[in-house]
Amino acid sequence: MPIWLTIAAIVAALLVGIPLSIWLTAPVRKNRQAFAIASALFFSFGLYNPAQEKIAEAREEDEHSKRQKSGDPPEPDITEH
Repeated sequence: MPIWLTIAAIVAALLVGIPLSIWLTAPVRKNRQAFAIASALFFSFGLYNPAQEKIAEAREEDEHSKRQKSGDPPEPDITEH
């Protein structure tokens, strides 16, 4: 598919999608309580990240492994015979 055709499809989707979404959400914007709830839900998705704890643990493991690699290698235990 040529790039100009892809760009034209994206522009067409935006030209149709923006007015359609405005028209479909008009009743919600007129109802203040529904609008407040929808806004709160929309903005709360950025605050809650269930993967944040896993990301923090992975960073700690990466930093720990970097510190381990930076020093002298551990000497073998002679008493293991």
